[in-house]
Amino acid sequence: MDMKTQLLLFLFAFIAFNSFAQSTLKVASFKVNGVCEMCKKTIEGALHIESVKAVNWNPDTKIVKVKFDESKISLDSIHRRIVAVGYDTDKYSATDTSYSSLHKCC
Repeated sequence: MDMKTQLLLFLFAFIAFNSFAQSTLKVASFKVNGVCEMCKKTIEGALHIESVKAVNWNPDTKIVKVKFDESKISLDSIHRRIVAVGYDTDKYSATDTSYSSLHKCC
């Protein structure tokens, strides 16, 4: 096999591998109840983990947008992480215990 053929095979394999590796990234949006910038910090902070690549909660729309690796974390687990820090999502409600740990303005 000549050098040009080897290079083309390598590039093809590299592109195919990268396409496959990125195929597990998913973007989801859903409602999370909150009121202020402290809520934003807490909600987004709950998702600052390796399997979540990006997170943004908008206090005006109450919508969180999450980009995550679905081979490492499920959307359900993302909801549960937010609920665990005291915020209701459109799927689950926070417990009284986690809700009571929030700052008074939240």
